[in-house]
Amino acid sequence: MKIVILGGETGKTGALAVEAALAEGNEVIAFVRRPEAVVARERLTVVGGSVEDSSAMAVALVGADAVVSALGVGVTPRIVLFGSDFQQRTLPHILNAMERGGKSLRTDVVVRIW
Repeated sequence: MKIVILGGETGKTGALAVEAALAEGNEVIAFVRRPEAVVARERLTVVGGSVEDSSAMAVALVGADAVVSALGVGVTPRIVLFGSDFQQRTLPHILNAMERGGKSLRTDVVVRIW
């Protein structure tokens, strides 16, 4: 199975998602902001980009069987006090990229993990 993990490998949740997917024998594409921070491994392809760039994400999603979002924000005093609209801002870009990358909301599921 080919799985794209958004935010995979550079954050705690993404790293766990990548490890689990690789352990099951899947091909994994980690779509991350900082590709230089990812350690190369067998069956892991790293694609750098922003989740607010639907075009870049769409390229990474072509041929994927599943899309997993491990995106989140770090806990800082500002986030605790004022919250964050990160998920609200990025979800439309993810859904747009899925459509452009050949994924259909009728047949494919975006999984959000924490």
